[in-house]
Amino acid sequence: MALASAPAGIQIGGKEALEVFASTVGRDPATLLLQCTATSAAAKVLVTKQVNDLAIISGDLILTDEGNTPLIYLRVFCDATQDQYLNEVVIVGRIAGEPRVTESAKSCSRSVAVNRYTGGKESTDWFKVRGFGYAKERLEKIPTGSIVSISGSLEQRTNRDGQPYRELKARTVKVFGRGKGSTASDPSAGKAAGYSHESFSGADDMPFDWN
Repeated sequence: MALASAPAGIQIGGKEALEVFASTVGRDPATLLLQCTATSAAAKVLVTKQVNDLAIISGDLILTDEGNTPLIYLRVFCDATQDQYLNEVVIVGRIAGEPRVTESAKSCSRSVAVNRYTGGKESTDWFKVRGFGYAKERLEKIPTGSIVSISGSLEQRTNRDGQPYRELKARTVKVFGRGKGSTASDPSAGKAAGYSHESFSGADDMPFDWN
């Protein structure tokens, strides 16, 4: 990413933190807000940076209110060069709504609901995912409610009203459970950390009519 502002000190939950705006590098750059605690390893590098400096980052992507800049809570922050390129996002959640194929039939988009927990409270981030080629065929056929893992690049688009929105351009699409009542394997089974199967299997907590 390229930094779009100088790092600034802020307070998050009574703790010192740093935040900075940045943009992905590529044809369709997406603007994001990066945050980390002031005592983290990422902060020690971030505090030395200036506008237009390049960095490779890794962290948790959180969608904020509609129209606002998405947030990445930094886990890794290191220097990058002009010759490097990395734009990789991985989400695990449930497919919602029906597939939407473009008039040209070149791509298909779906919505994916990803649950997260902050301070013991559950919230849901809605990701718009678009697939081309094989990924398009996969997105068209996946039943609503299926548990999926999708990796791809984050891109920023503009709707007909001129408002920006973000979508995930899928590279790989994996299905772990097909719709309600599936007996397919649980990707988190037997693991001490990661996504909990119950986080995605509630009958009443997913608004599947969302589109």
